[in-house]
Amino acid sequence: MLSLFDNCKMLTFGKGDKQMVGMVSDEGESFEFETPVKPEGNVEDWMNKVDEEMIDTLTIIAKTSVFEYAKTDRIEWIQQYVGMITLLGT
Repeated sequence: MLSLFDNCKMLTFGKGDKQMVGMVSDEGESFEFETPVKPEGNVEDWMNKVDEEMIDTLTIIAKTSVFEYAKTDRIEWIQQYVGMITLLGT
């Protein structure tokens, strides 16, 4: 997975392994997708869907984290979000 997605060690599968629900980085940080992705059809198609969902989900997480920044203690805020989001928000 590391060669397919930047710093993605593995995909997280939901109940019954019928849909992908998140990603885990090489450092162990993880996040869940806003919308699960089903691995159906051509590999290229569902891998593109995973890529699109990763971007959509990280965009939502980034917007949420920036909104929460002013309301939350800084250390707590940093621990609540994945590293790339805290770097972006900071």
